[in-house]
Amino acid sequence: MGTIELIEVHSLLYRALENIVGSGNLSDKDFDLEAYTRDLSSAPEKRASFVIRPKTREQVSAIVQVANRYKIPVYIRGGGTSHWGEWLPIQGGILMDMTELNQIVEIDEQNLTATVQAGCTWFKLRNELKKRGLTNDPREMGGRAITVGASVSKIGSGPIGTTRRGRLGWDILGLEVVLPTGEIVKTAAIEYLGLRPFENKGIGPDLTQFFIGSGGELGIITEVTLRIAPIPLDAYMYFSFDRWQDVERVGDELTKPVGDELAYCLEYSKAMPTAVGKITGADLDIKIWTCGYSREELEFRCGTVRDVCARAGGKEGDPMISEKIYHRDHGSLWGGLRDYFETGPVDYVGGYFPLYSLHEFYEAYDEIVVKKYGWVPPKSGFGGWLIPRGWGHYMEFHYADPDERPRIRETADELTKRYMEIGFLPWRLGDHLSLAKYSIPKLGAWYELVKRFKRELDPNNILNPGIMIR
Repeated sequence: MGTIELIEVHSLLYRALENIVGSGNLSDKDFDLEAYTRDLSSAPEKRASFVIRPKTREQVSAIVQVANRYKIPVYIRGGGTSHWGEWLPIQGGILMDMTELNQIVEIDEQNLTATVQAGCTWFKLRNELKKRGLTNDPREMGGRAITVGASVSKIGSGPIGTTRRGRLGWDILGLEVVLPTGEIVKTAAIEYLGLRPFENKGIGPDLTQFFIGSGGELGIITEVTLRIAPIPLDAYMYFSFDRWQDVERVGDELTKPVGDELAYCLEYSKAMPTAVGKITGADLDIKIWTCGYSREELEFRCGTVRDVCARAGGKEGDPMISEKIYHRDHGSLWGGLRDYFETGPVDYVGGYFPLYSLHEFYEAYDEIVVKKYGWVPPKSGFGGWLIPRGWGHYMEFHYADPDERPRIRETADELTKRYMEIGFLPWRLGDHLSLAKYSIPKLGAWYELVKRFKRELDPNNILNPGIMIR
């Protein structure tokens, strides 16, 4: 297609999109597009051809139908806080900013569910629930811009991973999704009976889980219904340890009663910057947040946690180290980790692995990141959180000089290969495409089935093409 034809197509497409959302919610100007070229990862900047902000599910559907007509890709963006480079456009196209779909649709205090539009932030939902003495047990409170829909789409979990619920997903009861062809569907069969979902199983296969973690490639999430709960009493504890094997033992003991784990959140770290940008001073530490619905229950859990940590050789320290991060009212996580980036941008290698392999992954980090490449704390750090019978993990790089990014990629690349040799698939490397070259060749029949789903749902391959499913 020649230059003149491309200009004509661009103009026709602009007018078609403008008819859907109006000129105030659409732009193809360089000034506006530039603001959408980055996320929080070290992924290279990428530019869309259009940025559009729909306000209703019907507008999302109409945009997708136009994209199919012109065979132009659509990339879905929430609050722009991704560390993956997941929503950055591969080849121009339409970048759909979902933050105008930000309403709290319903809080059902009797059935303990909340329904929100996908662009609603966790921060907004948390504050509304708090007025009613409720909580959604959030996993995603690292910043005020993180949206519920984006978290569900990428199956988020950090910076709070819970020992009771692990990654986001258990508490998602139903979704409203715009399919790649523009059809609007509900994933819970009960919703077609005029009822809000109150559990995530029931009639037929669990279609809700089908879209959780799909990265926006199988459909665009426009509404989410999730579990909520009364706000419990809580307490904070801090312990330091000498050996990773001792931390593994603590993780084992605290999650043996699966479904009734003794801690709500446990974060481990090795010489990590805290949320206020300083090293804690401990060689190896764990920060614990535990909850109970009565004073007696809370005291029992705190006492049991102390016993478990003491038997594993832990030394109890100042609980304020944990409280200043996790406290629901003044914890730095709820405020968006404003000081977290004082040392510069952050890149990650992270994921999930079984309880008793924690020390192996630290040894790989120490050998490759610290000793071979020289990324010593506070320019690197090793940490994560306890989940049911496993660990969430993040290996961080903090850097200030953009020229350091290629060397960070080289380090992370080698660490990823070693992690996969140990038996672990990291879920990102600053950019999904960097990881795909390692994971896709090994995924076999599972990946082939996912590709078949993608072809069926998205025959023109317009939704987030080239990100993960190819």
